[in-house]
Amino acid sequence: MTQDNHKIKVLETEMKHLSGKVEQHDVEIDKLKEEVGDLKAHSGELKVYVSQIFKMLDDIKTQLSILRDRDESMKDKNQEKWISFFEKLFYLIIGGLVSYLFMHM
Repeated sequence: MTQDNHKIKVLETEMKHLSGKVEQHDVEIDKLKEEVGDLKAHSGELKVYVSQIFKMLDDIKTQLSILRDRDESMKDKNQEKWISFFEKLFYLIIGGLVSYLFMHM
C-alpha cells in the first residue's frame, strides 16, 4: 500500500504542477487576447491614417496637375510672345539688310 500511496502522491504532485501550468497558460492566453484586441483597434486606426495619406497624395497630385497645366498655358502665352518678338526682330533685320543693300548699290 505504501507504494500505491507514493504513486498517488506523485500523481497528485504532477497534477498540481500541471494545474499550475494550465493556469499560467490561461493567464497568457488572456494577455494575448487583449494584445490581439489592441492590435485590431490599432489596425483600424492605421487603415484610417493610410486612407487619409492616400487622399492627401491624390490631392497633391491633382494640385500638381493643375499647376502643370497652368504653367503650360503660361508657357504657351510666353512662347507666343517670344515667337512674335523674334518674328518682328527677323522682319526688322531683313528690312535693315534690304535697306542697306539698296543704299549701297
